[in-house]
Amino acid sequence: MKCYFTLAAALMIGSLVVAQGGAPPGVAHVDKATMDAALVGGLTVVVDDSSDWGLRVLGMRRAKAGSVESHASESTVFYIIDGEADVIIGGTIVNMREIRPGEKTGTDLTGAAQTSHLVKGESLVVPAGVPYWFKNVPTYIAYFVVKVANPHKP
Repeated sequence: MKCYFTLAAALMIGSLVVAQGGAPPGVAHVDKATMDAALVGGLTVVVDDSSDWGLRVLGMRRAKAGSVESHASESTVFYIIDGEADVIIGGTIVNMREIRPGEKTGTDLTGAAQTSHLVKGESLVVPAGVPYWFKNVPTYIAYFVVKVANPHKP
């Protein structure tokens, strides 16, 4: 398994190096094999810090609920590739702790504003500072995440 993740990471780096050779700054083409590997192993496939607006693209796969998350200066866009999950959005984080500056986690949400049942082909946008939680994952969910840092948020 560790070998697979190492191989996937090597493919990712290789594809970005090849894709960006001669391309304008900030342009990245990521091949299908790398994207597929990202959905299995949870890899970051693009990082662009060429401007004040940082951009990250990740592939993720969950087979169980996660922790509550909140990112003070990053808006998050989810695109569901396969599977399903209930995502709780908004409210107050219970047992909150800061894991990095501007990034908080917790065990529950109280007073949540919305519950979304996400399925293949759907998307969800969570603005910076709004907590969210993949609370119920019946079997699994595979999705891409686009995180956009807003330099005007604290």
